[in-house]
Amino acid sequence: MKIMKLFMILALTFSLASCDLSDIIGDDDDDDDSQERVIIIPFGETVLIDGEPNITVSFADVVEDSRCPEDAECVWEGDAHIKLNFTTPPLEKLTQLDLHTNEQFTTEVEYEGYEFEIKRLLPKPLSDREIDKQDYVVHLEVELPE
Repeated sequence: MKIMKLFMILALTFSLASCDLSDIIGDDDDDDDSQERVIIIPFGETVLIDGEPNITVSFADVVEDSRCPEDAECVWEGDAHIKLNFTTPPLEKLTQLDLHTNEQFTTEVEYEGYEFEIKRLLPKPLSDREIDKQDYVVHLEVELPE
């Protein structure tokens, strides 16, 4: 089972590495006015957003994941807390920002005119298993600067 997970993560990583930005961002040709896109970043990976300015976004850490397991009934939905690293090449000054899945906390951040909102953090927890950090994938909605 672990070999299959590792294979899937490697396949996803290599496929993302071979994509151009429109493949990763999910370019929506039907709505040319829309400045919103969704990017998918596996844990430990970095995505370059080619725009004005160019920036990189890295999925740096899962600080906590206390979301309610899918196979349980909870009185509170819980929260997952992640850290994203942002840089603006060629300057390598790192800015680290936090996002949460629970709307009682910060679910959106702004960096260099871009707005990022966490839309999904996978996999969803199950009560009988712990999630390895390497298995996480974050889906972020990105609003590009005008």
